[in-house]
Amino acid sequence: VYVSYRSLNVAVEEITSEDFQVVKWLSENLDKNSSIIASDHRLARLAESYGFNTTKDETIELWEAEKLDEYVDELIGVGKNHSRVTHIIIDDRMKNDVVHVYFGIIKYMTNETWTAGYDKFKGPPFELVYRNETEEIDANTNESIRWAELYKVNWTYINEIYLPSAGQEEK
Repeated sequence: VYVSYRSLNVAVEEITSEDFQVVKWLSENLDKNSSIIASDHRLARLAESYGFNTTKDETIELWEAEKLDEYVDELIGVGKNHSRVTHIIIDDRMKNDVVHVYFGIIKYMTNETWTAGYDKFKGPPFELVYRNETEEIDANTNESIRWAELYKVNWTYINEIYLPSAGQEEK
């Protein structure tokens, strides 16, 4: 059992049914040997329990950064113990509360004035491939109360747009 608690607004340990459904979808649809998953520590550990490789909490800038050049090295795995990230799991807790990446390291995807840390996932190089959500809607945000999303990293986009020489080499 994974204990669920909230501590000083810097730790959210809850794993929801929507989170489980995303990881279940992963296990039914992705190759465990060729997939590298990035997420916060909760969902990364859950993905690992299903046999997936993760970034082992080495994606740190990805969560707050707005521009590709601020986090592309983390996606590539430059200086990290992982290869290219293929998929990213995000849930409502990560967007609205905190991304607890590693012991003592926290990041925020949103604050009172902007949501760019989260909003970047709505366009290239990311592609939403699966979303699980509750039917219950939050009256303030008009979003589902609980949700979890799985994004694919579009490496063709990164190679051709961001790293043109790499795109030419792979063709």
